[in-house]
Amino acid sequence: MSPKRSATAARKFILESLKAPAFVYRYRTDTKATVKNLECKLEPAVSANKYNALLNNYNTMILYEWFHPNESVIDKEYYWQKFANAIHMKTSSNKEVPMIFLADDINHKGLQSCLGTNILNNASDCRCSFQNYVKASPLDKLIKKITKNADKLKLHSLALRIDSHNDKAINNFVVSLQPVLEESMNMYQDIHYDKLLQIARNARSGNKVRDVLTSLADSGLSSPRLVRNGSWLIFTRAQHKEQTHDESTS
Repeated sequence: MSPKRSATAARKFILESLKAPAFVYRYRTDTKATVKNLECKLEPAVSANKYNALLNNYNTMILYEWFHPNESVIDKEYYWQKFANAIHMKTSSNKEVPMIFLADDINHKGLQSCLGTNILNNASDCRCSFQNYVKASPLDKLIKKITKNADKLKLHSLALRIDSHNDKAINNFVVSLQPVLEESMNMYQDIHYDKLLQIARNARSGNKVRDVLTSLADSGLSSPRLVRNGSWLIFTRAQHKEQTHDESTS
């Protein structure tokens, strides 16, 4: 969920969400309880609209989870901005890869309605970025760059759009990735770190697929599945891996 807004900020959020005319802002006939109730009702739908627009305009989505969810809000904002600046990528022609880092925490219900499934489970205070990649090599570099710079955050999920319009290279990459995963998911009921590494080593789709699969496995994203009516392929953390991490830190 997003950080708690002040009453004034919450009221502004509601009016902007409803596309209220300017003169409405001058009237203050609502109570704090009414504002809070409206905010809770509107936020999932408003967030879903925003996520839908981003999922339609970008071909890669990455979710991050805080190592320490109870970090103060101020510290989180500082580290999120620092992290975003650190992992901005450039193409071979020295142009920045289009990337957007959302300032607010992910709204669970809003994202779930977009993807058609709940990928966040019990994760709290997740952040998200969207970007457009046209080749596998920069994607592999991005995963490694995130891991290197994520001292406060860990990768939660990485999703690739299968039907990226006009993005022939990323389409070719995802298409080459699909049979490897489909064959592997037929062989294994549960794909985890060791099995994903084995899949990467046995992949006959070239070094690029192997490199990305290996980086995903090294980052703990070893559970692939299709979401959003089969139009996105997402890698998340296997449930038992999360349990292992929690047990080791308890």
